[in-house]
Order: sequence, then C-alpha cells, then structure tokens
Amino acid sequence: MKKLFLYVIGSLIILPVYSQHLIKGTIIDSENAVMPMVNVAFLNQADSTLVTGAVSDSCGVYGISLAGGNYIIRYSYLGYETLCRNIQVNANLTLPVVKMELAQTELEGVEVTAYRKPFKLDREGITADVPNTILARQTTLDDLLCKIPGIQKRGEDIEVIGRGLPAYYINGREVTDQTELDNLAIDQIQSVRLVTNTGVRYHSEQRAVIEIKTKRLGEGLAFNVSGNLLQGNYLSQNYKMNGSYNYKNWDFFLSYNYDRGKKDSNLDVYQQTQSDTIWNLTDLTRKQIFNESHAYTGGVSYHFSPESEIGLKYEGKYSEGSTFSKDTLSMIPDKGTSTFIRNLSDVSDKSVSNHLNLYYTNDWKNGWKMNAFGDYLHKTDRSRGNIREWESDGVETSMDYYRKADWDLFAAKLNLSYETGKAGTFSFGYDFSHTTGTDYIEYVRALNNGSTSNTEMKNSLYLSYDYTWNNLSLGAGLRYEHIRSDLRENNSNKNQNQTYHNFLPSVSLSYNTENLQQSLTYSVHTERPPFGVMNDNAVYTDRFTYQKGNLYLKQALTHDLNYMLFYKFLFEVI
Repeated sequence: MKKLFLYVIGSLIILPVYSQHLIKGTIIDSENAVMPMVNVAFLNQADSTLVTGAVSDSCGVYGISLAGGNYIIRYSYLGYETLCRNIQVNANLTLPVVKMELAQTELEGVEVTAYRKPFKLDREGITADVPNTILARQTTLDDLLCKIPGIQKRGEDIEVIGRGLPAYYINGREVTDQTELDNLAIDQIQSVRLVTNTGVRYHSEQRAVIEIKTKRLGEGLAFNVSGNLLQGNYLSQNYKMNGSYNYKNWDFFLSYNYDRGKKDSNLDVYQQTQSDTIWNLTDLTRKQIFNESHAYTGGVSYHFSPESEIGLKYEGKYSEGSTFSKDTLSMIPDKGTSTFIRNLSDVSDKSVSNHLNLYYTNDWKNGWKMNAFGDYLHKTDRSRGNIREWESDGVETSMDYYRKADWDLFAAKLNLSYETGKAGTFSFGYDFSHTTGTDYIEYVRALNNGSTSNTEMKNSLYLSYDYTWNNLSLGAGLRYEHIRSDLRENNSNKNQNQTYHNFLPSVSLSYNTENLQQSLTYSVHTERPPFGVMNDNAVYTDRFTYQKGNLYLKQALTHDLNYMLFYKFLFEVI
C-alpha cells in the first residue's frame, strides 16, 4: 500500500513536467481577411531563446504542442509590424485572434514605388524573387532569408521549421564553406528557393535545401562598399566590398568581408543525479567571446552563351578569436563531502581555409542540361588554452593544452537531365568525395592525449524521373551510395573501418489546380555523425567533466513521410 501511494504521488509530480499542451490561434490582417504563411515563433520568456515555431495555414490558423511554462509569441510577416505576446501555458489554449497591421513609417514626402509579390510556388517548394521586390531592401543575407515563410533564426543559425539547419546551393553547386555566403551581396542575388521535400538529386541527408541564384551584372566596372556598426554591450563591426569587371563574354570578380565583434554568453545548469547517492550539481558559466575574421573571394568566368558558362573561383578565410570563461561549480551529495570548484579558462584559436572551385553549366535548349563541378578544400584549425582551478581547500591546479586539426577535401559532381516534353524528364547524377584529416590534442598535464586520423571516400549515383499529366505530377528516384570510412587512433592503435552500401529511394505525388497545390512525399535518408565527434580525444572542462569522442559511431537510416498543402494564388508573381 505504501509503494502504491508513493507511485501515485510520484506520477502526479512527474506528469505536469512531461505533458504537452495544444496551443492554437488565428491570424487576420487589417481588413479582417485571414493571413496564411505568417511566421509564429515561440520564445522562452526567461532569455528570449527560440523554443519552436509554426507557420499559419491557408485559413490563417496555426497550432503547436508545448510543454507547460511561460513563453513569448512573436508574429512576423514581410511588410507588417512584428507583434509579440506573453502567454502562460498550463493547459490546452485557443488564443485570441491576432490582427496584423501594415508597417508604417512617417515620411517628409511621398514617393510611390511599385513592388511585385516576392513569393511564388512551384512543384518542389517556395521561390522568392529578389530584384524589384521588397526583399532587395534587406541589408544582410540572414535578414533576407528570415523574410521567407518557414525560415527562422535560432541564435546565430538559420533554421527551416521542422527541418533544422539547411544545406545551401549557389547556382546549382553545394556550398561547402560559410565564406561564400558571407561574401554574397544582396544586389547579386536573383532568386532564393526553399526546398523542403528534397529528392535524390541533392544529398542523402534529411535536410531542407536553400538554393540561391545570382545574376550577371551589366558590362563594365561595378563596385560596392557597405558597412554595419552595431552597439550593444560591445561594438560590432562588419565591412564588405564587392567588385566586378564584365567585358563581352568575360566576368572578373572579387570581394572582401571583414567582421569583428565581442559578446557575452551566460549559462546556468542545475542537475540532479539519483543513484546510491543523490548528487545536486550547480554550474554557473560566464563567458566573454571575441571574434575577428577576414574573408576574400576572387574568380573569372566565361560565357559561351547566356545558358552556357565555365568558371574558376577561389575563396579564402582567416579568423581568430578568444574565449575567456569563469565557472562556478558545486557538487552537493545527500551524504558525504560537498565539493566547490572555481574555474578560469582562457582559449585562443585560429582558423585558415582555402577553397578552389571549377564549374561548367550548359543548357542546350534541345532538352539537355548539364552541371559539372570540381572542388578542393583545405582547412586548418589551431587552438591553445589554459585552465586554472581552485577547489574548496584552496589548492590551485593549472593545465595548458594545444589542439590542431587539418582537413583536405576533393569533390566532384555531375548532373545531367533530359526533358522529353510529353514523356517527362529524366535526370542522372554522380557525386564523388575524398576526405582526409587529423584531429590532435595534447595536454601538458597528461589527460588522454589524442591523435585521430580520418579518411573517407564516397561514390554516389542517382537516377530520377518526373512526369506531369494535366494537374497530376509524379516523381520517383533512387540514389545509391558506397562509402568507405577508415578511422585510426594513432596513440592507442585503435581502428574502425566501415563500409556502407545505401539504396535511398524517393517517391512524390502532387496534385495542382489553379489555386491549390497538394503533395505527398516518401523518402529514405541517412544520418551520419560528423568527423568532429568520431575521435578518441578527451576535451577537459573541469575535474568532473570532460568530453570524449567515439570512434565507433555508425550511420542510421530514417524514413520520411511528408504532406504539404498550399494555396497557390498567394505566391503568384504579378
């Protein structure tokens, strides 16, 4: 009877912590018409961090499941005032109707400017045209992307709601280094396309894709310089320079981006561990982070025709930074001796990357299209750190460490498609990549010093077919991947060799009318651990905590079933 009573009491305590509540509401505009595709973000009321998000449907209705707590709801849509509301969630809620108002600015004079609607819907996703739309007035790429329905910013990262971090493509080529995005100016962008249902043409991972197409400037010399200063707790600076010279069929281009900033980061952790002894851990971390980076790009391209181009591009980046942190940690058991630690950590790091890209694209106008790319990327990371600890008895411990990582990537990709007209479109592709790298860490006071070498070779083939008949569209594809991965822990002679043979199918069915689009997609994807955690190195935090990699992590296959519904007229370009 006593056990039953404790079980019931425990259930009553635990149930509210894990219960989820349904939150829903409706959004209208200033004329009381429903508003689809409004971004609805739910933020933690304590620190304004993004918890989750939703997008209103064709009826202006949104819904989400949330754990109990206090939240801030942020409603945003291009051209409208952003609204914020505080709510407390402790049960299922139907929120009051939210009315969005057009953004208004007081002007000394009036200038009438016509902008076309930026969004339109195609068979695979949403496309945003940038020139001559309000999107062209954004100052940074992140600002532009966050204006596209379904895209939110979480901290420093851009995320697609329900899909996490996206993969980026520029002019059909996958972006392998953030440098290329940093150097991209808004006036260089022709269109941005968000693809949430990725087929076999892109990659084997379950990620959304953001495709960016750039435009060719007119003949002659073009030069653009911009800068931003942001004053918060500290002054942040960003300066960008873009230049190009176009003569007949030749394009020469270069860019430079300088970024400098400092910020504070605070993290409080409270944790209880129950075993034979109950441990209560409190970890208060205060960090000050400084970053400075130089990114540069240069290249040349030759246009055989408006549909055919060959080019060579170089991208480089040099960055350095430092992080100073103060930690206060306490470990208090219900029995035994408590421990208190004060920890000071000072880390400096440097990173250098060099990327060379050769590309060729052609559209023969007889149904055949081809894209071919070759890449070489080398990246070097270095960091040095010092950790000083004082425990309850006042004894001081000091530790220095040095870490370095060197990576080389060779990659090639070929895409070939043929549009038959009435019989549909056939696409074929081949991907190759060879990655080698070494991750090394050394402590002056020995703590499992590590040196791990990684080598991976991937060959991938895909074949897809798309067919449209009246309002019905069918897509099917199959990707085959052969991956050979060799990992070696140099100090202990541990080895982990893995070979994968993956067959990844994808099937989609969509039905389009004049105003409505529906699509149903099924696909299989891979999830593989990043190289950074596939090692035997130990990263020291304090006497109780250090992070260690794992040589024996393996891939996983996921099956994705996705249904989408849109009113097409909302995205037509006028």
